[in-house]
Amino acid sequence: MSSTGKCAGCQNKITNRQFMCCCSCKLKYDLDCATISEKTFISLDKERKAVWICHACKNRQPKSDNQNTPIRGNTMYSEGCMEKETEELASNLNVKVGANSNRREVSLLAATIGEIGDLLDNKLSDTSPIFRKLRLTILEDIKTIISQEINLALYEFKNELMQATDFLAAEQADLKVKVEQKDKEIKDLQTQTLKFKKEVYTLHGRLSTIEKISRDNNLEINGIQEKASEDLFGLFHNLCNTINSPIADSDIRACRRVAKMDQSSSRPRSVLVTLTSPRIRDRIHEAVNKFNKTQSGKLNSKHLNINGATNKIYVSEHISPDCKALFREARRVVERKILSLFGSKEEMCTLAKLKVLLPCSSKTLIA
Repeated sequence: MSSTGKCAGCQNKITNRQFMCCCSCKLKYDLDCATISEKTFISLDKERKAVWICHACKNRQPKSDNQNTPIRGNTMYSEGCMEKETEELASNLNVKVGANSNRREVSLLAATIGEIGDLLDNKLSDTSPIFRKLRLTILEDIKTIISQEINLALYEFKNELMQATDFLAAEQADLKVKVEQKDKEIKDLQTQTLKFKKEVYTLHGRLSTIEKISRDNNLEINGIQEKASEDLFGLFHNLCNTINSPIADSDIRACRRVAKMDQSSSRPRSVLVTLTSPRIRDRIHEAVNKFNKTQSGKLNSKHLNINGATNKIYVSEHISPDCKALFREARRVVERKILSLFGSKEEMCTLAKLKVLLPCSSKTLIA
């Protein structure tokens, strides 16, 4: 390497041996124009110095995209814009612009790392046309990508929504058919229910009539205490003799106790007597009522010579459970009405004893 000559970048005379020679163009550059520090220059061996290439030769080499280099302008702009940027670059770096083989070559005159950094800061600032155009380009690309993604998502969502809507419409149609079928079935069932209710009402009336007819010959006796070995036939004969209405054994078909309707009741089971005719039943019932009116005390266990506590004995017709419930409710209504009129049951009993209460039901209720 020669120690004399001029620097191809700054055109100053090289006075020392610290310079670099390009292996491609054979031009010499001092360390400042070669952008190599003195420490780096000392560390380089002869082989690495022999293959060193200057910046101008590196920029001339073809690359994947060498349209935007420190020597060549960006091809994104027009020719006039490229010339303007080249002139600005040359003025800022203090370089010369020349023509060689229809291409512009820029020879670096003097550019420090600080000046290059300032230039890059200027080019990448918000007011720089390059940065503004780059930002606009990026924004347009982002908008295009976002728009495509949104349109794709909307298309997929539309397809899924249409599938869901079709499915729901089909399900709704099936459900509507099922509802119509169930509504028809309900109407048919309602019609049948009304029909069955009428039939049940009719059958209930007929059953009540049959029960009344079947009980025409029966007498129900309440108040007789139960014993392990009791003679119900003898008790009934004793009752008939007591009320002065004797009866023959041939007029009695059956005499037995029946189950209680209210199992929780502590009252003894009723004695049911079946006679041969309703006329005999009515005769005994009238004799009991006459006995209760003429005697100082109503019919009770003492009159029948039954040992133990004195209990009142009631003789009545054997009526059906429905009639019993109706009679019980009628007594309750009468009791409420009378209590509302007279205020207390004691006053009502006093008036009944004075024969002020005329309804027979009220007297029966008091008893």
